[in-house]
Amino acid sequence: MPILKKMPAWQLDEIETQCPHIRKRSGELWKRLIGKDFADRPMPASDFRHNYRKYYKEKQAHLKNASLRLREGMQKLEQEKASRKITPLEVDPLAARARARYKASKAAPAGSRLIQRAIQEAKSKPVFSSKNVQFTSTGTGGIGSIHPPRLPTKRPIDNAGWGDAKRTKTSSANSVPPVTPRSPTKPQLSPSTRSIDSSRESPRPPPPRPKKKATSSIFIQRR
Repeated sequence: MPILKKMPAWQLDEIETQCPHIRKRSGELWKRLIGKDFADRPMPASDFRHNYRKYYKEKQAHLKNASLRLREGMQKLEQEKASRKITPLEVDPLAARARARYKASKAAPAGSRLIQRAIQEAKSKPVFSSKNVQFTSTGTGGIGSIHPPRLPTKRPIDNAGWGDAKRTKTSSANSVPPVTPRSPTKPQLSPSTRSIDSSRESPRPPPPRPKKKATSSIFIQRR
């Protein structure tokens, strides 16, 4: 019996399984093991071997539940840590957004692109240009108000013939008669002088062109 007192519970249980006659005198041994392994539990009055197994199963179940709760808590901590972790990105998100916008604009229909191009051209063109406005003189030497170009107006047909006569008179007044250039007269020179001049004679310049009267100007006094 002194050797059995030094054995743990699992070893004592194996010996009792092999030698069933020892169970009649092993009550004190199981009582001693209950006080050693389960000091926080109440001491039973009898059947110490059965109560030891009961306390042992309850303890194992409690440890199993505690390990499960601990594992779940560790998983939650790992998830929170992963959500707060800073991970380096291989691609710049701003560049990816710009690339996506470029693809979206490229994939836009042709009508929207034509409208955008027309708006840009309208913004780039000046409002006042030499083709769109016309300057008139005020009569005092300065430039007066700015007027838009006049559109040609159709004249009514004059059945009486007065319109044709007036138009013929105006065209004859505005027309300039052609000017015929006069041939220059050569002075009478001596034969010796004439020979020298003939050797030095340069080509004759063309006659001056006749000047035409100005019929239209951009600086016309408005009536």
